[in-house]
Amino acid sequence: MLEYIELNVNPKRKKTGDCSTRALCQATNTPWADVLKMQCDESIRSCYDPTSDKVAEALLSKLGFEKMGKPFKPDGTTYAVCEMVQILKPDDIAVLKVARHWVCVKGTQYVDTWNSGCKSVYGYYVKHKCKPNDLLLYANGKRIRIDLMTGIAKAI
Repeated sequence: MLEYIELNVNPKRKKTGDCSTRALCQATNTPWADVLKMQCDESIRSCYDPTSDKVAEALLSKLGFEKMGKPFKPDGTTYAVCEMVQILKPDDIAVLKVARHWVCVKGTQYVDTWNSGCKSVYGYYVKHKCKPNDLLLYANGKRIRIDLMTGIAKAI
């Protein structure tokens, strides 16, 4: 089972329906205000609400997360958040979609403002750990990978 870590990265610790913002912050190690700015930029581009599922999904794809479908157990039932350790690798970072909510999983822990561990996972985005020599940056609306050994930068 995954371990629950209670954490609210909202700068004023408010619970305001910003779960996609908080999940993206945790998944990308990006400050809350910067993630919200990315969401607003994507919102203007797509004409969806900044904290909507459509905006979160677009950003996760742009940030290199792989979209996965709804996970099913061998008996046909769905996995709960706390059971995702059975699917994810220890160094994976995942953002899970549950009923009207988003939650981040890192390693053997899920980070949220409330214990969403019993919620069924409707789908998820996963990113496998970067190579040790890579540095990832977000600049001017683009994700950039820099190989620290060669100094070569590539937009991703």
